[in-house]
Amino acid sequence: MIVPPDFPKYRSVSQQVFAICRDVTSLVEPLSLDEAYLDVTENAWGEPLGVEVAKRLKATIRETTGLTASAGVAPNKFLAKIASGWRKPDGLTVVAPERIEWLLQQLPVDALWGVGPVTATRLRARGIQRVTDIRTADAEVLRATVGSSTEWLQRLAAGEDDRLVEPNRPSKSSSSECTYPEDLTDLGRIRDEIAGWRATTPCGSAARASSRAP
Repeated sequence: MIVPPDFPKYRSVSQQVFAICRDVTSLVEPLSLDEAYLDVTENAWGEPLGVEVAKRLKATIRETTGLTASAGVAPNKFLAKIASGWRKPDGLTVVAPERIEWLLQQLPVDALWGVGPVTATRLRARGIQRVTDIRTADAEVLRATVGSSTEWLQRLAAGEDDRLVEPNRPSKSSSSECTYPEDLTDLGRIRDEIAGWRATTPCGSAARASSRAP
């Protein structure tokens, strides 16, 4: 069964969720339509523990929108993002300082921020399978594989991430894409279009340009 998308509805609900988050803290850094970092060290509820803020946020989002939300509570952005995906859907995972090493031991190398499928394949070809393998890998091998990202990945592999939550973080990428005039719902035609796209790369392709901040 193909469920038709409703992006205006998605955007509307996204705005509701982010408004709930901003009522609790001004330090909200959106990542996408349905994901954000929050710094709740200071929060409108006066909760001293991040886990309590997360519980109340999850409950408020469900009461307001009827949707579940997953949350990760951790000392930094990298660990919080990993934790937020740990028990989806409707999950809540807390990574206390004494559990950081345990979590890192569980992670494959492509869990690292900035390691996509191509880079992960290159790292695995050099015997670097897991996040913790980065720590013992030869620095020159790493540099030949990931270039200037070497030191960054080494810090992440140690559980270190000093990035602040940036509410007004500038955009670092832009994309442009086009689609069919009307939604395709017939599986046979979808398969035909995919086969044609592979052969000719028509309108269904997308282009992306990005730049990295120094």
